[in-house]
Amino acid sequence: MTVSKLRANLCVVVISAVATFAFMGVVLLLHGGFVRGEREHIWLLTSLLAGMVLHELLHGLGYRVWGKLGWEDMRFGISFKGLMLYCHAKRPMILKAYRRSLSLPVLVTGFLPSVLLVWFPHLWLILYCGLMVGAGAGDLMVLARLRKMGGNVLVQDHPSEVGCYVCGPGTGIAS
Repeated sequence: MTVSKLRANLCVVVISAVATFAFMGVVLLLHGGFVRGEREHIWLLTSLLAGMVLHELLHGLGYRVWGKLGWEDMRFGISFKGLMLYCHAKRPMILKAYRRSLSLPVLVTGFLPSVLLVWFPHLWLILYCGLMVGAGAGDLMVLARLRKMGGNVLVQDHPSEVGCYVCGPGTGIAS
């Protein structure tokens, strides 16, 4: 169950734009406008770099807590071909744990910070939240592909693609 990296990257752009405009709309409704500071670009760049690293660490934390994997059972890195950071779980886990692990980063790095927009209607924060929700596009696409499967099915994170193997009899992966 994989999603092409090109398609995932295109979805990043679309989801980022939709989320950014949605957050901008909320800020306009609540505040009538947004704040622009002198160093917005520095805040945005710094928060995006930290957010991207945190996104992958949160996948790892999810694999560790819900998937019961050790840190040695994960690999972190950069895919220059796919233009993305990654956290790869090397061992299978139940789908329920995998779903939670895929969802955690977009919730913590995208949606949770958007609550701050109620008090801090800064343009850089709007852009950060929209881009970090979009950064979870590949994860959201995989979740959509797995939505009809039972939560106790074993899945194995794919080592180089966006997605996973479904483990069990006839799949070539031991259950």
